[in-house]
Amino acid sequence: MKRPAQFTIRQKLASGFALMFLSVLIISLYAIIQLNRLDRHINTALAVDSEILKGSESLLNSLLVQASNEKKFIITRDAAFRKLFTDNARECFARLDALAALSHHTETRDLVSAIRISYQRYVDLVNRGFMGSGSSSEKGDGGRQQLLDDTSARIRSLNEAARRALDDKMLSSQKISRRGTRIALFITFFAILCGVAFGFIITRAFYIPLQRLKQGTRDIAQGDFLKKIEISSADEMGEVSASFNQMCDRLRELDQLKADFVSNITHDLKTPLASITEANNLLLEGIGGTISPEQKHLLAIIREDAARLLRLIESIIDLSKMESGLLHYQFIPSDISEVITEAVDSVRLLAESKKIRIAFTPDAGLPRAMIDRAKIVQCLINLLGNAIKFTPGGGSVRVSAGTVDSEQFAVNSTNRATNGYALTAHKRFLEISVADTGVGIPPEDLPRIFDKFYQGRAGVQNRGSGLGLAIVKHIIEDHGGVIRAESADAGGSTFYILLTLADAPA
Repeated sequence: MKRPAQFTIRQKLASGFALMFLSVLIISLYAIIQLNRLDRHINTALAVDSEILKGSESLLNSLLVQASNEKKFIITRDAAFRKLFTDNARECFARLDALAALSHHTETRDLVSAIRISYQRYVDLVNRGFMGSGSSSEKGDGGRQQLLDDTSARIRSLNEAARRALDDKMLSSQKISRRGTRIALFITFFAILCGVAFGFIITRAFYIPLQRLKQGTRDIAQGDFLKKIEISSADEMGEVSASFNQMCDRLRELDQLKADFVSNITHDLKTPLASITEANNLLLEGIGGTISPEQKHLLAIIREDAARLLRLIESIIDLSKMESGLLHYQFIPSDISEVITEAVDSVRLLAESKKIRIAFTPDAGLPRAMIDRAKIVQCLINLLGNAIKFTPGGGSVRVSAGTVDSEQFAVNSTNRATNGYALTAHKRFLEISVADTGVGIPPEDLPRIFDKFYQGRAGVQNRGSGLGLAIVKHIIEDHGGVIRAESADAGGSTFYILLTLADAPA
């Protein structure tokens, strides 16, 4: 079945960034438009309405000054006052021209036009009075005053119209500002939501596949090549997951080839090695004739190395059986004190040869454990052999046993290596510990001491095959137990084994 087409990570990123860019662009364009409208309102208010307001106030003041100069001239007939009146009239007409140029609305244009007509009539009437007799001037006082009042009233109307226009523009500016703020906040909130959604989608697109890859890598590091990563997308992470699964398949094939090779080669080596060992023993017994002491010494070396090689081959065979699930167990309720005593007796001569003291006090009150007795003895011999190997002469090895619960066993420790098995909380188990006063295990080696063929940096001269602890781990795990190791900075190490009690549920 063909997988439906999906966005790639590049397309998802491009779409998200395009959406965010579009949101920012919309906010910016809207802000520019609103700012331009606000700028036009403010400029109009400052450049037109405020100028009309100031011009109307100046015009009204000039009109009052003109009326004063007119009266002074009529009373004193001083030509200076007439000249002042004429100059004021020229300034008033100039202001009216400026106001007419600023007026963009019909109301203000009509008012300015009416003011000009009324004011022109007033100036003409005053000039005729200046040129006539005093009696005629007095007769025209009523007409001049009426024109003066009309002109003043129209100027005040212009002033009020300019003030109203200015107030309207300021109010409109406030409305534009508030509306722009609300819309900008809404668009900003929408952009934030889009950004959060985009971030969630991208995080999900990366985080979940990466978690699966992380778990898959951890499984491979522990030697489990059967688990595969679930492919839920057709993007780049899906391709990486598919490649990872292909790699797991290939590693599983290679691991099987390796296991088959090791199994075959060890069996092929075991037969000629047995023949070599038997021939060597016959020579040592003198079957082939008399041999010198030097020859006996060389043959003894051959016998020891052949025995070491045979043990290594048997360990590889056992480990191969364990990994293939072909190793059989016979689980029976067993007295753990008797099992430990048997293992201690097997290595006691080796410990005495190195002047190392082994301490163990049997406890008949311990509950029985459901174990394969021979396999657990093998595990304890391996642990005791390692403890003796890495403990200098005069040191000691202490073996103890007791019951603990899984919660107590799982208490954090700074220097600990464990096979990672999860235990049921508050369940009782049998714990065996093997502690030595040897060189200890470096902290960087602790996480890998149970790996096949891994040999730490401590005690280089005493290195073995690197299979003993791996075999112990497999046997303990096959018993449903846990093994862990601790090592102090000052030296010495302790191995703990946790086994199921005989009366515990399977």
